[in-house]
Amino acid sequence: MKTTRSGIGTAFALAPAAMSGVGLAASRLGGYLKRRRKITMRDIKRITFALGVGLALVHASTAAAAIVIVPAPAGVVASSEYNATYAVTKMFDATVTAGDIGVTSYGVTDGQYAGSGVGPHNVFMDFGSSVTADGFVYSQRAGGVPSADKVVQIEFWFEATDPGTTLPAGPADATVAITNTVNSTLTQHSLGGAFSDQYVAMRMTGNSFNPGGSEFRLASGVPAPPPLTEAPLSNAAGGNPRSGSSASSPASVLSAGNTSTVGDDNGWVYDPDNPLVGPPEQSWAAGSGAPTQFLTQNNDAQNYWLADINLSGGLELRYLDVWGRDDYAGSAEQDRHQDLVITLYDGAGGTGTALFTSSPWSSVSTKPLSYGRFDFLAAGASTSALTQAASLRIDHSPGSGQYLLLAEVRAAGVLAAPIPEPASALLVLLGLGALGRYRSRRSLGT
Repeated sequence: MKTTRSGIGTAFALAPAAMSGVGLAASRLGGYLKRRRKITMRDIKRITFALGVGLALVHASTAAAAIVIVPAPAGVVASSEYNATYAVTKMFDATVTAGDIGVTSYGVTDGQYAGSGVGPHNVFMDFGSSVTADGFVYSQRAGGVPSADKVVQIEFWFEATDPGTTLPAGPADATVAITNTVNSTLTQHSLGGAFSDQYVAMRMTGNSFNPGGSEFRLASGVPAPPPLTEAPLSNAAGGNPRSGSSASSPASVLSAGNTSTVGDDNGWVYDPDNPLVGPPEQSWAAGSGAPTQFLTQNNDAQNYWLADINLSGGLELRYLDVWGRDDYAGSAEQDRHQDLVITLYDGAGGTGTALFTSSPWSSVSTKPLSYGRFDFLAAGASTSALTQAASLRIDHSPGSGQYLLLAEVRAAGVLAAPIPEPASALLVLLGLGALGRYRSRRSLGT
């Protein structure tokens, strides 16, 4: 039977000892100090010991919440395999541990799974008995073109009965945007809750060629990512539009909420935590009356788009969400939102110093999704670049000779986190220790 539990509930369930231990220590210390008229050296030692116990309990609860990798399924089949060398079993052929997350790149010495064509490709796993997972770890395919053959979204269905090779009816239990589309480093992802069942089906939507994966495992203890906040973009500008194009305004790339009857964005509102909900208007035909897309000329001097970005209030940039056209005729038009270079500047309007420049990025998926999320951290951007950027620019890579076509662009970041409570308690311990040392020295007359 399928069960779910919120990420917050899971976190609290993992640390009851720490919460009760710290609370009990604080309560008893409070009562003790009320009975004291002044704090003595013995008091300081007792306080230090109690806080030390509390910190140890917090540390133990953190260790208990470490990510646990679910063993590979007992059986797995896929709706499509490029050939036997790229069978779906190759996605479970290497050793994967929690220590590999963010460190190990797969698909070089071990095998890779590749579907035939861009997909989507469906994978059906039988674990032999019920397993529980609140996340997964995944490594993209490793190929000669770093941003090609990548998966941009995975949908999951957890089932008590074998679905065979047909996706279950109804919406997916979890839909996850895959943020790392630039390399095959093992990356963790949250499912947004805990799920338990024997059979798991997933649909993998890719960006180009023959997507699949190098390694995949379900996992438990995966922390939910911090909530995202939109980083507002404004003052859009760009190169000269393609001659005769009605969808030619740089500002249209920020046009959500457009209420015109033609070129309407369907009342779409950007949700950085769920960017695939909607989606915005992406069809070319809709641009005939009110532009919803931006199409440039096909040369290096003109095929760019830029906007100012607001990172005030402690916001740190994380992602750039890009939507392309969803009704193009062939690969030549799809290429208009591929092979993109993203640059961050410390000045408005693409001026000042370039803080970060990406390698060519081609992870906007094929139609009908036509969406990609660029992960600045995975691409190697520094913290200073992600907090000091004042504008960003999207170009085609030099010499591409390609038109640039964008439907919508949004940015998202995370707010600076407060100092964790264990760290605050540690500061108290250090202060008490220093006070104790001072009193001891005074008592010795030094």
